[in-house]
Amino acid sequence: MKKWLICAAMCFCLKGLAQNTPMAKYEEIPSEMYQITLDYIGQFPYIVYESQDGTYRGQIAHNGQFYGFGNFKSGVYEQTGLYRRGKFIYGITTNKDYAIVGSNEHYTAYNLRTGKLEYVYRNREKLLIDGADLSQYQFMALNYGNGDRYVGELMNGQRHGYGIYYYKNGRVWFGQYRNGVRQGFGALFLPENKLRIGSWNEEEEVRVIPLKNFKGRK
Repeated sequence: MKKWLICAAMCFCLKGLAQNTPMAKYEEIPSEMYQITLDYIGQFPYIVYESQDGTYRGQIAHNGQFYGFGNFKSGVYEQTGLYRRGKFIYGITTNKDYAIVGSNEHYTAYNLRTGKLEYVYRNREKLLIDGADLSQYQFMALNYGNGDRYVGELMNGQRHGYGIYYYKNGRVWFGQYRNGVRQGFGALFLPENKLRIGSWNEEEEVRVIPLKNFKGRK
């Protein structure tokens, strides 16, 4: 009887732990790792590169490969985030049907028609979401009265997670939000074809690196 009670208590605790531990939507990059990234890619200039495949706006390494913060757009297909050796490795990918947030190995998939989180891909497995763990998250496009626009993650109706904010004055911010305010590392695309990368605390610039433009062929 005593053994049965111990087993029952252990099962109850494990069940409670499983319910209270939220599923990781995607891999969170430690702030120290971001600082190292900024130390390294801060030397890479900004370029606008147009080809038959699409348009890339972002950083480029000395060997000509996309490297650092950038945006690639081709029709309805768009990727914004971090690039390494010419490949997109972390950020937001969208097409007309889905938004993918995270890395190639661990990401969250949202249905753009409904804004709902549909599944998490991790450890080469597609984990379907039944709405119990992550039902409060959405990925939507919001238009504001002042002319600004937000496309990204929401939690309980507030900007939370990764998103892209389009300012009326032409500036575009890619990065993270916490409880409705800009918070963390990201990139600020300026209308005069310039880029500033770094970390922000709400509207305060904590550490920002203005990049030089690359004078190369388009």
